[in-house]
Amino acid sequence: MRYKEIEAMLITLKEGEVIKPSQVIKREVFRKYGILGTSKDRFLTAIFYGMMRKLGCIDKVIEGVLKRRVDELNPWLRAALRFFTYLKVFTYCDEKSIENIIKYTPKFLREVADELDALTFNKYCEIILKSKPLELIERYVDKDEYEYNMPKWLISRIREILGGEADNLLRSLNSKPLISFRVNTLKATVDEVVEGLKEEGYEVQVGKYVPVVVKVKPPFRFEESKLFKQGKIVPQDEACAAAALILNPEPGEVVVDMCAAPGGKTTHMAELMENEGIIYAFDIHEDRIKRMRYLIRKTGVENVRIFKLSCTKAPKVLGEEIADKVLLDPPCSTTGSFAKYPESRWRLNEITLKEIVRRQREFLETAVRLVKPGGWILYTVCSILPEEGEKLIKYILLRYSNILDLVKIKGFFDEGFMEGTIRAWPHRHNTSGMFFALLEKLD
Repeated sequence: MRYKEIEAMLITLKEGEVIKPSQVIKREVFRKYGILGTSKDRFLTAIFYGMMRKLGCIDKVIEGVLKRRVDELNPWLRAALRFFTYLKVFTYCDEKSIENIIKYTPKFLREVADELDALTFNKYCEIILKSKPLELIERYVDKDEYEYNMPKWLISRIREILGGEADNLLRSLNSKPLISFRVNTLKATVDEVVEGLKEEGYEVQVGKYVPVVVKVKPPFRFEESKLFKQGKIVPQDEACAAAALILNPEPGEVVVDMCAAPGGKTTHMAELMENEGIIYAFDIHEDRIKRMRYLIRKTGVENVRIFKLSCTKAPKVLGEEIADKVLLDPPCSTTGSFAKYPESRWRLNEITLKEIVRRQREFLETAVRLVKPGGWILYTVCSILPEEGEKLIKYILLRYSNILDLVKIKGFFDEGFMEGTIRAWPHRHNTSGMFFALLEKLD
């Protein structure tokens, strides 16, 4: 590992704490440093994802050795310590790369942080080099957390939810998923895309549950793919791609996408609507909205109007009872997509989960205000936790029992923990874990 690659990794790790998903900043930094698409890309990407899966375990070793909380450290020092710890304690790395990290990183820290951080890094490395990796892991890391790469409390919750199936799910959340794409039917057919991907050198699977989805083994050469550049395929998990099909917006309808960016489901709904009617897309994150605008142009979508606003402002902006269909895919725990976004497992705790559910409830109540009598709301989350799914739907149906009814979803995946809802499971369906509930506002 050369100095340029070490610097690129440190920048990726530091900036990845702020920009989500972190894969986006990884791709940007790798492109800037001339790594993207090279032989080093696959090697460094594997290190990156390995670190993200082990992040909480890595932090416990750092805190145990330094006797300081990781979140109190300078972000640059935190990134450097995590990088070195993963390579020296949790995986194999050649000695020359370790030497280069120890030699180069203090110089880099003096430039972006200060002398004290450089000295702290040097002192920490000395301690780690004198220690045995397995002894450090046994001393500081919980056995279950080390095996399943997630917090102990969450492992316990998953075992409560799924019982004997829990270990299969836990293993699935640590597996390497296939890369899934939704075929953009405004520009291509599934058959055309399958043949095109084969010509690009990939073995292709067509989705078992959503037939407009195709899957290939990673890595995928995004920079080289004509299909991707032409907007004929859109990166999207098979379970995510089911959302628009379940809601089934029709040409000419008024649709509100309440948490729309980066636009995968938005553009899918536009395809189903054949660019006729209107989709009002709300989101508050400028970086994600920027990606959504790009995706809309790339896919040939023409019937989306974007609002950089919280969806809670939508009734004031648009009026109440204006939508034929409402899609609500709110921020969630992402427990269903840990395989795809591995670092998210370590950001979640029981306190943040309560706040997530509170916001989901607020957004769902807003959706009730937006939808017309006779209209539908699809509530979907990439979560395996009932408090974000069935329990929330039971609450909303009880609160609005005079105006809301549950529409039974037929097909696609398995029934949820509440009759009429469905769930996709990573270990059963080879998709992200997702919950779906369809609600109708009564006349």
